Amino acid sequence: MERSLMLSDRSTIFIFHRMKGKKNDYAATFFNNEEKVLHLGFVHDTKKAVQWVSNEGIIWTHGNIYDRRTREFITRIYPDNIK
Repeated sequence: MERSLMLSDRSTIFIFHRMKGKKNDYAATFFNNEEKVLHLGFVHDTKKAVQWVSNEGIIWTHGNIYDRRTREFITRIYPDNIK
């Protein structure tokens, strides 16, 4: 898992590069403001998942990445912070 930290005037934001697990280690939920627009229950490579969501034309303002097995929150992502 790779993460780098960026400080903004509002809060601390994680810029996410890529999280790649063994086999579908992650789940991702995407939101448009407060409305949940998509949940991916089985994610192997978070960068590819984000690219797929964007390519499908799904409008999202932020997303949450979770450990699929433990349901533990890992990080929040934003479309303009994806590397």
